[in-house]
Amino acid sequence: MLKPKAGLYGVLEKSEEGWEDSGKLIDLVKSKLSNAGMDVIAAKELVGDDGSALKAAEFFKIKDPDILIAVIVTWSFDHLTLTILRHITRPLAILAVPGLKTGSLVGAQQLGCFLTDLNIEYSTFFGPPEEDSTYTPILSYAKAASIKRNMEKGKIGQVGRRCRGMTPASFDEIEVTSLFGPQVENFIWDEVEEIAETFKNSDIEEINKRIKSIDPKTKCTDDVISAAAKLYLALKKIIRENNLIAISLGGYPQYAGRVCLVSSLLGDDGIVSGFCEGDMNSVIAMYLLQEFSGQPVHFGEMLEVNEKENSVITSHCGCCSVKLAVVLIFFYRG
Repeated sequence: MLKPKAGLYGVLEKSEEGWEDSGKLIDLVKSKLSNAGMDVIAAKELVGDDGSALKAAEFFKIKDPDILIAVIVTWSFDHLTLTILRHITRPLAILAVPGLKTGSLVGAQQLGCFLTDLNIEYSTFFGPPEEDSTYTPILSYAKAASIKRNMEKGKIGQVGRRCRGMTPASFDEIEVTSLFGPQVENFIWDEVEEIAETFKNSDIEEINKRIKSIDPKTKCTDDVISAAAKLYLALKKIIRENNLIAISLGGYPQYAGRVCLVSSLLGDDGIVSGFCEGDMNSVIAMYLLQEFSGQPVHFGEMLEVNEKENSVITSHCGCCSVKLAVVLIFFYRG
């Protein structure tokens, strides 16, 4: 399950009411954020002047969080947070807390206005620090920031070409990097096949057992199952050695029936792979959905819509994880 890494700090002005309890407030927020599902790294001291802002900035540069969370303890000077953001560029969650005399909400609004003018990424949140519901939207924002960072640091593989006659599957590599972050790495099936042939029977025994366990009554021959196992291991090796976060597989019609099961096995491993059109657009959508949900994702084409039953039948070769298929069958039978 995705666990965003958050850098937490409190901002205050000691001439304002309420700053005396700032330590307890930050400890409470840190505890609540952790319970909500974040890995929280708190600054070693509260930010109230230029010196403490610089210390927080250097601390966060070392810890490398996905997102920064500023708790506006009291009304405070907006340039202090800007000092931090000049040293480490991350999306900022601004948390204002109730308090008529502290000016927390005013400080959050002022900081937000300032960052808007500077075109800096942020979002403002407000709620009682003791209530769990206050942190639900912050967690969603933090997840988005974490996924964005993973994509910016990652690469997506493209094996083969997009299928002829399926024009909507076309994509622009530069646009993928510009809009979403990941670099596109291109491979050809000859490379995959060469790697597949390096695996011996002893290497694929466990994979063969895994494949056969899906359906003990399968009529596939051992040679066919072994060929799928070798392709699976070859793609796993490519994914591992090239640090791919997902992979798009274009192989229709030449690889139809050969890579469908392979793609499904990769889905069981938590690796998004789209077969068979080489549809990079769908792979990106699948990756985002899997990261947000923490569950396998299926890309399906609509075969039939039953408005009376309020149901849709979808199907697609490959990409459906066997784990997800079992869940869907159970849900349907239930």
